[in-house]
Amino acid sequence: MKDEEKQKEVLNELQVLETISGHGNIIGYYGAYFQPASVKMPEYEGLWISMERYSGTSVKQLFNSNISHSLKEGWIAYTCKEVLKGLCHLDKHKVIHHDLRPNNIMITSDAEVKISK
Repeated sequence: MKDEEKQKEVLNELQVLETISGHGNIIGYYGAYFQPASVKMPEYEGLWISMERYSGTSVKQLFNSNISHSLKEGWIAYTCKEVLKGLCHLDKHKVIHHDLRPNNIMITSDAEVKISK
């Protein structure tokens, strides 16, 4: 893939993040910028993307930390409902999440359910 094609792909992805951001069940996106290399810290050169910070865990980590590897029905129903709200938001913007799995469903310390990339 050529550099120009890669740039277009990255810009398209950032535009999608900006479009879907702002919904309670989607990890927030705040912006992106290019950090040029510096003499003191050349390893920090590149595209920096600012996303919502949260404390919590993924659904997969939650399953793995539970001895029975299961959750109570009420928690499963709540998580499914919140994920569906996020998916409806994506659908309204004609966005398909191609990697929806327990690793990409986050449960915050406030019990919010958020879809991440």
